[in-house]
Amino acid sequence: MRGSIQIAKLFNIPVLVHWSFGLLAFFVLWEGFSNDLSWEGTLWLGVFVLALFLCVVMHEFGHALTARRYGVGTRDIILLPIGGVARLDRLPEKPIHEFLVAIAGPAVNIAIVLALSPLFLFSVVSFNVTSNAGGINAQNFIPLLVLLNVMLAIFNLIPAFPMDGGRILRALLSMRLGRVRATKIAAVIGQLFALAFVVSSILWVKSPMLALIGVFVFLNAWGEARSVKMNSLLDDTKLSDIMKTRFTRLHPHDTMHTAIRIMEMGAEQNFIITNEAAQSIGILHNEFIKEAMSQRDGNAPVAVYMSKHYEPLQAQDSVRFAAMRIQTNGYSIVPVEKDGQLVGVLDMKMIQEFLKENK
Repeated sequence: MRGSIQIAKLFNIPVLVHWSFGLLAFFVLWEGFSNDLSWEGTLWLGVFVLALFLCVVMHEFGHALTARRYGVGTRDIILLPIGGVARLDRLPEKPIHEFLVAIAGPAVNIAIVLALSPLFLFSVVSFNVTSNAGGINAQNFIPLLVLLNVMLAIFNLIPAFPMDGGRILRALLSMRLGRVRATKIAAVIGQLFALAFVVSSILWVKSPMLALIGVFVFLNAWGEARSVKMNSLLDDTKLSDIMKTRFTRLHPHDTMHTAIRIMEMGAEQNFIITNEAAQSIGILHNEFIKEAMSQRDGNAPVAVYMSKHYEPLQAQDSVRFAAMRIQTNGYSIVPVEKDGQLVGVLDMKMIQEFLKENK
């Protein structure tokens, strides 16, 4: 995510902090100033906020490490002022796995509560839970931390995307309805909760933070439904449905002048090199053609500039699989084969046009 910096790397997963996380420092100072706290009181408040977000990090690692158990990687964990986000590479394939990954976060908060219980029993428990954050001190630090972990677990179980409860609901519904329909239902429920957050923040709670969370939930619920719908479309569509079947085939002994002339006509920018059996043996990328132009090497055979570092796709592959392969390997164009024969070509532009047509 833009505007984030890495502060740690645990279990080979980067932990990032978004620039907006710095708003918490402002919040701590504001609370201290508005409540006439001493420097000691402000320090206790700051330490408490950091401890709370350490719990949030542990919550997100609960998701990430459980997902890893089912073969799903995590790109990173990002800390935001309203919480943390573990960005998984993909959704777990089976609904029961998604259920376990989703519930692992709240389970970590409950585990923290149980771990702190002995300290809680020895703490002063007769504190005013309705007092403002400025009242944090050595005596009520642990009880408040226990209380907020309980609240985090309960709040995250609300059935609204992107919170864990929304993903748990989607996983349960997917077992009978399929992921796309289950996501649509869970997203609508999440948006209703989001609207309730915003209305409550205006009429009763008077909390800008609750309104911000409502907006965040509403947008993420919409985004989740759209993302799952598009991924389902990409999974169900085969390359044979969108690949380009009419394209220029160059041979190893063709000169770079030929590629340059076709490229300057604007028809094609990248080319597949084939042998006499019409099988792909290389790719001539746009940047290689420009390199030949800059060196005035138009008489060189394309075999000199072509790349052999590629893996053909198959006509029966899904568009989603192809998109991940192209993005991961940085292919400008890739040949598509069927039964060992070249039948088409594909690039990211074709996939983007397909998505645009099916919005």
